[in-house]
Amino acid sequence: MKKQMMMMMLAFALLVNISFINGELYFYDSVSKDTVSSTVRYTASYVFQDTSESGVGRNKDISILLYSEVEALPFNFSGVYPVIVDYCNYTITHDINLYDGNGDFLNTTSETTQLNFQNQPLNVTKLTFKLKSRDSLRAKMECHYTDSNYLYVENILVGEFFTYFPSFECNGCEKYTLEELSHLVETQDELVQNEFSVYERIQQVLGWNYQIWLIASWIIKIAYIFLSVFLLFSGVYYFYKLLREFSYDI
Repeated sequence: MKKQMMMMMLAFALLVNISFINGELYFYDSVSKDTVSSTVRYTASYVFQDTSESGVGRNKDISILLYSEVEALPFNFSGVYPVIVDYCNYTITHDINLYDGNGDFLNTTSETTQLNFQNQPLNVTKLTFKLKSRDSLRAKMECHYTDSNYLYVENILVGEFFTYFPSFECNGCEKYTLEELSHLVETQDELVQNEFSVYERIQQVLGWNYQIWLIASWIIKIAYIFLSVFLLFSGVYYFYKLLREFSYDI
């Protein structure tokens, strides 16, 4: 019974996650601290891998929008900490693969976009990049702290960016940022885990009921045995009494 339960759970998990198995846009992001340069670095990388049989991604690109926000500089954390962020550097590197009209690979080139922020109000920037098959995009937001002992206090990113990208298969996906989509996936995973927990509890209740009915069936069987023995002895005793009555009459 446990083996059947595990097989059902595995099949259900595969059905739930099948839409996330095949993907064409791979991404990675991280936040790191560098005490030597006294900077906090937020980085992300994106790679577009065309997996279609026709190779549509060699001639048809996808758009990635990087939406960045840099707080007003210098940023002093409202005077709570004896440190300020005095400048931020924003660097985006686009590795581009070139193809001919037949979709055959020709060459690779690279383009870099550099933005510097210092002594300015809140800054919002929107940059759009076109990625074809095997293209990659690397973004880095690096902010400098005047005291390395207070790097990334309260997990505050003074400079950060968000990612918007469309999908060939999902209508309306461009309405969400990459972070929002990741949150939706995490929420879906939590729902699946909750469904598994409910399923396991139902299986436990069914298992308990099975055990209860099994015990009850054995009790009933034993009771039938005792009843049969009782009826057997009662029949023998009744037959004995009947014979004695006949002997007295004779």
